[in-house]
Amino acid sequence: MRNIFQSPVFEAELAKFIRKHPELKQNIARTLKLLRTDVRIASLGTHKLHGALSGSYACNINYTYRLVFSFDDKLIYPESIGSHDDVY
Repeated sequence: MRNIFQSPVFEAELAKFIRKHPELKQNIARTLKLLRTDVRIASLGTHKLHGALSGSYACNINYTYRLVFSFDDKLIYPESIGSHDDVY
């Protein structure tokens, strides 16, 4: 099981996102919990990104919103959260 390392920049982005979308707080918590268990759980829809975001991955919070992250053997590093257009 990996731990999640939230940088101060991501924490600020997450707080702003939750203020704007408080109804998604449980979805975000669920997504982060599942990521800690296994980043490739099918329900997350995890996929590798290309181009400017090469080396990062994205997963679904719900149908509209995504979480972009990277990971290694021990940690998950959330990078961005938002709509498809916001994070890509």
